[in-house]
Order: sequence, then structure tokens, then C-alpha cells
Amino acid sequence: MGFGNNACVKFRRLLEDALDGNLSPEEYRAFIKHATFCPACHRKLRGEIMFRKLLQKAFNKKQEELFKDKAQRLIVSIKQMIHQQR
Repeated sequence: MGFGNNACVKFRRLLEDALDGNLSPEEYRAFIKHATFCPACHRKLRGEIMFRKLLQKAFNKKQEELFKDKAQRLIVSIKQMIHQQR
């Protein structure tokens, strides 16, 4: 990848695939090389990584909340069943 506007357009087009691990080794090396020397694309890459981390954190928190809710309902059901058997 060279530098300049066309390289930046290509970088942004490949950004999602790069973060998902869908680039060939050669494409990935060129992608990283461009990010190393282009401050604007470097910022874009860092921002996308931070955004994905925040999304993952929010998703994990939601999954944890759902699990706790299901676990709590299961405990209540078990307590009710025990109480009914007495």
C-alpha cells in the first residue's frame, strides 16, 4: 500500500476484514505498514479497536446479567418445588 488518499481508502475498506482476521498475510502486513506511517489511519484503527472492545464488554455484561437472571429464576423454581414436596 502506498500513501495518500487511495491507500487510505483501501485501508478503510480492509479495516473490518483485518480486525476479523480475514486478510492474507501479505495484505495484513501492508495494512499494518500503512497504519504505522499514516496518522489518520492509525487513529481510525485504534478507534475501531476501542469500539470493538467496548461492544464486547457490553455484550459480556449483558450475557452475565442474563445468566444471573436465569440462575435466580432456577433457584426460585427449585425452592418452590422443595416447598411443595414438604
